[in-house]
Amino acid sequence: MNLRVKCLFLLLCCLPLPLMAGGPGACRRAVSYNVENYFDTDNDPLTDDDEFTPDGPRQWTHKRYQTKAAHIAKTLMAVGEGRAPFLVGLCEIENDRVLQQLVCRSPLRSAGYCYAHFDSHDPRGIDVALLYQDSLFHLEDAQTLTVKYSGSAGSGYGRDILFAQGVLPQGERLYVYVCHLPSRINGDRAEAKRCQAMAILREHVDGLLRHDPKACILIMGDFNDGPTDRALLRCLQAEVPAGAASCNGLYNLAATWRAPVRSQKYQGDWNMLDQIIVSGSLLQPDASVRVLDFKVFTGDFLLQNDAKWTGVKPYRTYSGQRYIGGFSDHLPVYVDFSW
Repeated sequence: MNLRVKCLFLLLCCLPLPLMAGGPGACRRAVSYNVENYFDTDNDPLTDDDEFTPDGPRQWTHKRYQTKAAHIAKTLMAVGEGRAPFLVGLCEIENDRVLQQLVCRSPLRSAGYCYAHFDSHDPRGIDVALLYQDSLFHLEDAQTLTVKYSGSAGSGYGRDILFAQGVLPQGERLYVYVCHLPSRINGDRAEAKRCQAMAILREHVDGLLRHDPKACILIMGDFNDGPTDRALLRCLQAEVPAGAASCNGLYNLAATWRAPVRSQKYQGDWNMLDQIIVSGSLLQPDASVRVLDFKVFTGDFLLQNDAKWTGVKPYRTYSGQRYIGGFSDHLPVYVDFSW
């Protein structure tokens, strides 16, 4: 199903319900959220998803799957303060079926979402996706940037980077990327992979900026690196915002976040792995489209006490192989758009 047909199908699917996209009080918030293993219950013979089946080690039942969708919906509506964000970048979703469950059969169905998604090369079958409200982000094109490793990163393919191009209500074009880079667990080789992925993204961004030096660019996702790590600071060349922004520069808004609770916690340390990066054109005080402050959403229902390391931690779906019924091991991050 192509993207335009998919969008029409989803809008018709959700049409009977009262809250539609782009009406009075529409939310101009863009969110990035790693939802932690949003799988369906079917065994896909082409991917290594056996653990997320009813007979697998995690005993992933239909009830748990439905609960997961409801939790994601609750989180996104809470981030939007009761109104659905107009853009949502999702990490760790399995396929089209889980997206249709989310946008048509969960409490999020009243938001009128369309989505862009492509299957990537991930061996477990987890991908990224973009939810969007067509009346606020009219999709013109969507594609993937293929990530292929070489040299010190080894060989093979990584998760694709999703690229979407759409038009905002006042006519400005917005270019959106959604990323999920390799885990930090595998040390230097994983770092080399993240750097190569960000070099591929930088090359694509440079192409946009050569065509339009004032292009409005939004990059979001789980980068598995901090804002000042090599992949983001050197390979992507996403600067830490300080002073006036150049229209054709990239600026990592997450680098300005100073609160103790960040987007992910590992062995007692909070990390800022989920980030939103924008072109300087979106930071100009007189621009027709502007991005406002970056924030981490720290709703109480997304957190639980951390008995081992003190303080709080994300209330996740699984602790190891044990189902605890929470939301995700990451917290969502967001920015507001003004136009």
